[in-house]
Amino acid sequence: MTNKTNKARIKYSEAIVNVIVGVLEQGGSNLEAANAVGMDRNTLYLWRNKYPEFKARIEAAKAVFTAGKAEEVLDKLDECKSLAESYVLRLFKGEVVHTKTRVDGKGGVIFKDTEIVLPSDRLLERFLQLGSAEKEFTLNIGLAQPDDDLDDFEFSELSEPED
Repeated sequence: MTNKTNKARIKYSEAIVNVIVGVLEQGGSNLEAANAVGMDRNTLYLWRNKYPEFKARIEAAKAVFTAGKAEEVLDKLDECKSLAESYVLRLFKGEVVHTKTRVDGKGGVIFKDTEIVLPSDRLLERFLQLGSAEKEFTLNIGLAQPDDDLDDFEFSELSEPED
């Protein structure tokens, strides 16, 4: 027994390609693009291999979506940078407060204490090491830096353990 889908045979046309490309530009998957025109996903792969212009349009559509997402990420990073700078500035001005509240079982306030949050010694040290509050924040994405001490390191070959 074969597992056939109930999808209609779709003929390759510019209109169909435009719909598929539109779905992919919006971040849709290949399956979603195929479903949008009522065809099987395998047909999409066959067309991609058969028609070079179709493959190029699919790749371009995915690039459009990726570029848009990259812009979103960069915008979000700028927003986070602004929030961090604002918080540090407020912290150093003594404008950041921490409020402790204790309530009873009925929601009534028993105790409320507000205190100014002071920057830690470590934060002060790091800030003073910068030399200026105008220095740019750096995003570290976890790429390893080569060890400076590797010049003095001796490499030896691994040997098989003896029985």
